Amino acid sequence: MTPRLSIIIPAYNAEKTLEKCVKSVVATAGQEVEIILVDDGSTDSTPGICDRLANDNSCVSVIHQANKGLSGARNAGLETAKGHYVTFLDADDWICLATIPKLLHILSAHPEYDILEYSMKKTWENGKTEALEWRQGLYTSLADYWLFAEGYSHSYACNKIFKRKLFDGLRFPEGVVFEDVYTIPHLMKRAETIAVTPEGSYMYFQNQQGITHQASAKQWYMLLAHHLKMWEELQKQGVSGKAYATAMSKYYMHLVNIQLYYSALSGAENELKEYPAKWEGCTSWQSGIKLLLLKAMGIKRLCRLYACIYHKQTR
Repeated sequence: MTPRLSIIIPAYNAEKTLEKCVKSVVATAGQEVEIILVDDGSTDSTPGICDRLANDNSCVSVIHQANKGLSGARNAGLETAKGHYVTFLDADDWICLATIPKLLHILSAHPEYDILEYSMKKTWENGKTEALEWRQGLYTSLADYWLFAEGYSHSYACNKIFKRKLFDGLRFPEGVVFEDVYTIPHLMKRAETIAVTPEGSYMYFQNQQGITHQASAKQWYMLLAHHLKMWEELQKQGVSGKAYATAMSKYYMHLVNIQLYYSALSGAENELKEYPAKWEGCTSWQSGIKLLLLKAMGIKRLCRLYACIYHKQTR
């Protein structure tokens, strides 16, 4: 029987978390789901754990390869995936019970959905959790999803189910960090219908040693570059109206935060151009203060000010 959904799980030195991760989806997988483990050149006991899980569960298969990084591991899984749909699960995360059946039920009722995004919960080592729930919505363009669903703030590949055909001729970029921010817009350009549901829950482990917390100036520049490309594309589309102006302002303030941090780490001049952001785009008092300073000083001087404050705090 051809599976409806392929779940690709890259694993690199994941001996402490992999079994919990896999069992969270095996429990409700059934014949509709295949699970592809990609051992990405692990040097601990991960390869053996992968083989044992595959021997114990008919829905699990394993790929062993030399280390290529997250993108390379996901791409290897995509090469062998057989499902009509595909999703990704990191080896230190897990999915709540019944999530996969609920999502497959939604997709059965709505075969027109090309991408289905579902809720997440962030978890920390101390047991703290933070629910990330987005309103149920339906979007027929990348611009609407990116701006009105604020997709730029949750551009993860892991909490989305994609029609596998969206990946035809498209793969995650290898050797690039923040690869999801690069790849997701390309997938959504190909999609005719993007749906968001509050159903289910992807449990995301907040790793303090992960890329977001440990990224270098060069890596933060990659993130900024991904977003600037998207920003320029949205501006070229010439979206107009009050709702769009507010949404574009929110996105711009998001980019300002990335720009400030990149400039503080690198000492480089700003890459972000001036934009007449609206006050309605401020979602917090901190954002309001930044916009006030932005209007008074301009982005270049604000970057210099932020860099001075940052370096004083980190001495």
